[in-house]
Amino acid sequence: MTNNLPNPELSAENIILALGGVDNIVNLDGNISRISARLADMSAVNAQMLKSMGMYSVVIQKDTVQLIIGKCAEALIYEITPHLNLVYE
Repeated sequence: MTNNLPNPELSAENIILALGGVDNIVNLDGNISRISARLADMSAVNAQMLKSMGMYSVVIQKDTVQLIIGKCAEALIYEITPHLNLVYE
């Protein structure tokens, strides 16, 4: 788990779980303040769990979830990515 997170519930493992698991995450991107996840099955998203972690905002679009987290987003991306089976072209 990343140090200095605003909420102890906010962790790479919990974000993966709330997004429907590693097999549901098709692509992951972001920057210092947000995470953008393209998902295979949007019905697997647990928006309430994401919001309870202290996100500033959770934006659900067609096949993407935008997590507006704050300055710890980039660190969380680096923690989440090794768990995923993503293929980059």
